[in-house]
Amino acid sequence: GGGGGLGRADYSTARKVDNYIRLATAVPARALNTFIVKTALEEGDTIVDPTAGTTLRQLLTTLLGGCNDPLRLTVERLGVQPGPQKLFRRFDIFSPELSRGGAASAALLRLFLRRSFQQGRWFGELVQPTVSSRGRSGSRVFTEFQIPVLGCNPGEWADLAQWLCRSGLHHPSVRWVIQIPRLAEVRKLPTFRCATLQDQLDHLFLPIWAASVDPSAHPAVSECLRSTAAFNVIS
Repeated sequence: GGGGGLGRADYSTARKVDNYIRLATAVPARALNTFIVKTALEEGDTIVDPTAGTTLRQLLTTLLGGCNDPLRLTVERLGVQPGPQKLFRRFDIFSPELSRGGAASAALLRLFLRRSFQQGRWFGELVQPTVSSRGRSGSRVFTEFQIPVLGCNPGEWADLAQWLCRSGLHHPSVRWVIQIPRLAEVRKLPTFRCATLQDQLDHLFLPIWAASVDPSAHPAVSECLRSTAAFNVIS
């Protein structure tokens, strides 16, 4: 029929947008488990806690109750699936008190689902296949992934933008939604370097204004902004 030039377009051929997807929780639990096992087998001697001298394999052994075989790791052990009470939230997995997998699981997941360790190399390698599959040529599904910028320090935008480029996470079908914190809990983070609220606002907005005025001086941040669809204030 008429349809203003839409022809025979229907749900199966229309372009769709998946939104409100946290990048840290975009990877299926089984894929996360497989990646951790693979990394432990290949890089098990990597020091993950310099203070205690703990390696990745030792941390995994603690999680497995003394078993030193990474292949014994399961999704259930990681604690990344809801319990019988159905009150599970994925961001709880970073908390030693709330994680169903316990303190060792929470510590392990912070290594793989945050950018704070090894400049986010493991995190980038983990999510890259998921992001690439969403941005593959010919796909009719667009995706908006949420990533946080907390305003903790003046280099946060540059660190994020360089990580996105370094990890190969920019794709034509993928856009970023920047999460900005609403609550003051962020001030408890060890990376928080703000004397006043104005400092935090400066860290949040001055870098993107500078990149907008002179993109050539801030190429990574400029590229990140070109792929940014929105800002979202979160609790």
